[in-house]
Amino acid sequence: MPLSRSSADPFPIEVTENEWQFLVRIHASQKERASRIPGRRWNPEIGRWVYPKSTTTYDALTEEFKRDARVFEIRKPASKRLPKPESPPNDEDQSLDEWKDLNEKTSEIHEKFNALDE
Repeated sequence: MPLSRSSADPFPIEVTENEWQFLVRIHASQKERASRIPGRRWNPEIGRWVYPKSTTTYDALTEEFKRDARVFEIRKPASKRLPKPESPPNDEDQSLDEWKDLNEKTSEIHEKFNALDE
C-alpha cells in the first residue's frame, strides 16, 4: 500500500528512466516498497533501484509510486513484438519439410517472447 508523502518530505520519491531501465530514488526506510516490484536491483553507484524497462514493470511502478512521487517521469514502453515468420523460400536447396519444422519452432519462440511482455 503506497504511503502518503508530505510536502516537507526531506527525501522525496523520484521515478525516472534512461534508455534501458527505470530508476527509483527512495529513502531506505521505504525500501520494502521498491522490493515489491520484480526484477529490481540496487545500484550503489547511482543510489537508485534499477528495473528492467517493460510494460509489466511500468504498470507496477505506476501502481506503487505515481500517487506520492515528487517526480514521476517515465513512459510506458512500446511492446516489442516480433514479426511473423516468413513464407517458405523458393530455394531448391532447402526442403519444404525442413522449412515447416523451422517455421513451427520459430513461431513457438515468437509466441513465448511476445508473452513475456503481456
